[in-house]
Amino acid sequence: LKVTITGYREFNNAYTFGKDKNLDIKGIELISIDNGPGMDSTAAMISDGVSTTNTLGHGLGAISRLSDQFDIYSLKGWGTIMLCRLYVHPLPLKKKLINTGTIMVAKDGEEECGDNYLFLKRGNVEHIALCDGLGHGEQASKAAITCLEAYPETIGKTPAEQLKEIHAAAKRTRGAVMYIVHIDMNERKLHYCGVGNIGVKLISIGGKSKNCHSYNGIVGHSVPGTLHSYTIDWEKNDMLIMNSDGLNSRWDIQKYPGILKHDRILLAAALYKDHCRGTDDTLVTVVS
Repeated sequence: LKVTITGYREFNNAYTFGKDKNLDIKGIELISIDNGPGMDSTAAMISDGVSTTNTLGHGLGAISRLSDQFDIYSLKGWGTIMLCRLYVHPLPLKKKLINTGTIMVAKDGEEECGDNYLFLKRGNVEHIALCDGLGHGEQASKAAITCLEAYPETIGKTPAEQLKEIHAAAKRTRGAVMYIVHIDMNERKLHYCGVGNIGVKLISIGGKSKNCHSYNGIVGHSVPGTLHSYTIDWEKNDMLIMNSDGLNSRWDIQKYPGILKHDRILLAAALYKDHCRGTDDTLVTVVS
């Protein structure tokens, strides 16, 4: 993958190893992001023998064939993002209630990321939690992990009630900001509550967007006594974008024509490419 994009300044290469909490799938996920010239036709460039640099032109075709899941998005003058997934065992034929894509990258120079996230499915309800430990590095990572480890014991309660219990569990950490979302696929409702500066935006058909409210405070240190959950409709084609403050808020998905036809992680990667501040850990997740 890296050889294929040699010659262009690489913006970043994020490699994430993971296990799907819902489907019990072990595998590796690779995302490549470059600031190269981009492509007019990704389909043509994947064909063997096609090259822009006088090579054999087998790179992209080989990558797509070797991947269990492959996707690519490119714009002329902007660059290219590629996704490759490899699994230990074949994917089960199980339909997901939602589609998600997440990019999580530690601040340059840090070995541990202070941002973290969790997806859990219980019945027809999808649970999503994003957490950003104060600062960055090891102690920030411990704070975020402590909050997320407390989450499963709070399932069955509202997001606000969960945050209050997680707040108590995180008292011995440096603290974190956190956002909790429940998507009820039967009732088509989205329930949410957040503390601190996690950005959450709901995007509906036609590009209409709504910023979801968050309370001031720090989980583990101080949360408002007035904390309560909010509920809004979750329509069939709605999309939720959530991010830590490592991503600036001046993004617009209309700048990426056709990207919604691709895996959701490519949109997350595009936002990271263009809007990462570079001064903190960065986490962005897309849910639809």
